[in-house]
Amino acid sequence: MPDSNLVGLRIRNTENLYDKVLGISLRRRDQFKPDVVWDVLRNIIQSNAMFDLSDRLELQMDHVRKPAGNGRMAEKAKMVGL
Repeated sequence: MPDSNLVGLRIRNTENLYDKVLGISLRRRDQFKPDVVWDVLRNIIQSNAMFDLSDRLELQMDHVRKPAGNGRMAEKAKMVGL
């Protein structure tokens, strides 16, 4: 996917439904780095919420394509010589 597209990530604990969904807000794909994901996972593990290392986490990735062009219809070819 192009670097200009937006990518986000939501992480949910499927074992304990009382935990809130955590994630990474939408950002450009070129700004979405593995270090960012690890920081969120580290915060989940270090949080005071009920979390065991054996819990199953559900990851949902969101992808938004940025529109190409300037939003106008293409101009019709101009007739030459009239």
